[in-house]
Amino acid sequence: MNLTLPKLVNDFYLKLRESAKDPLKSLLFVSEDFPVMDCYNSCYLMALHIFKNTNHTSIELVAGYVSGGSEVIGHCWLEVEGILVDITSEQYNILREEELSSNILDRRPFLPIYCIDVNLASHHDIFSDLTREVIDRSFSQLTRSGYEEWEEEYFKILS
Repeated sequence: MNLTLPKLVNDFYLKLRESAKDPLKSLLFVSEDFPVMDCYNSCYLMALHIFKNTNHTSIELVAGYVSGGSEVIGHCWLEVEGILVDITSEQYNILREEELSSNILDRRPFLPIYCIDVNLASHHDIFSDLTREVIDRSFSQLTRSGYEEWEEEYFKILS
């Protein structure tokens, strides 16, 4: 494991959490209710942070689903060379029990930050129908202007 990854993840999580609550920053991609319903966009921002501070060449954004209450609940996280990175799973400590499946409730409480070997995390046991999106260093899935918007948000979080 890249020894700097846990520190990078922790530092960025703290900055993102603080920025989400700061009305002067008015983030476009992350709500003031962070981490609730912010997993996808937080993953993109975290991936950008990892690329800017390490030599990793690709990261997988993993999404999965679980039935809960009256609807299907989705969640996503990053996997970086066998390390699971998740900075939004604590939302499952905040959401009302009737909104969640027993699969999630039985594993409460969730940590605010996961940066552990993918085989030690319960994510693959909780969520199914996993899909994977490879994010490369250049974010080739985005247009140039799209990338610039993400980068602007990223620098706003760090400021």
